[in-house]
Amino acid sequence: MINGVLVERTVKDVKPALETNSEGLKKVLEELVKQYKRQQEDMEKWKVSVRPSRTRLITPLGQCRNTDTVQAGIFANSFL
Repeated sequence: MINGVLVERTVKDVKPALETNSEGLKKVLEELVKQYKRQQEDMEKWKVSVRPSRTRLITPLGQCRNTDTVQAGIFANSFL
């Protein structure tokens, strides 16, 4: 009796189906883990390929140089 319902299935009948389901779930889980790792690798590659844009300092004399610090002058974004 399962949940108040009389069932005429034995362990011998149910066990093969449960084993098949278990194997199927393991395969699906393995595939999901592979996909997750692939996505994670792609994200890491993307993070490396995307660099913050450098800032070019234009001094009052019109000279340009790349800089990581803020100094006097006019700043322009560089897409190089």
